[in-house]
Amino acid sequence: DSYEDFKRFMSSFSDHLGKVKIKEIQYRHINYTPTEPYFIIYYKTIRDKGTTTDQFVLQKQGGSWVLIAYHTNSDMTDLLSKK
Repeated sequence: DSYEDFKRFMSSFSDHLGKVKIKEIQYRHINYTPTEPYFIIYYKTIRDKGTTTDQFVLQKQGGSWVLIAYHTNSDMTDLLSKK
């Protein structure tokens, strides 16, 4: 199930980043296209191990918003290689 796979991925990813201390919206925007609108939101997230900027891109498909992309930038070096 792709939803369960995504939850496992995000959980393991969060383990590397540390617990969230503060999360605040930095930017949000709706982009209208000829087919379906996109909603883009950026969060600045302060965590135990550093700060990340997280971008979520959602697309309206039918009557629901669907996550189509997730990006993160971090001030932490060697983020994914740490155990």
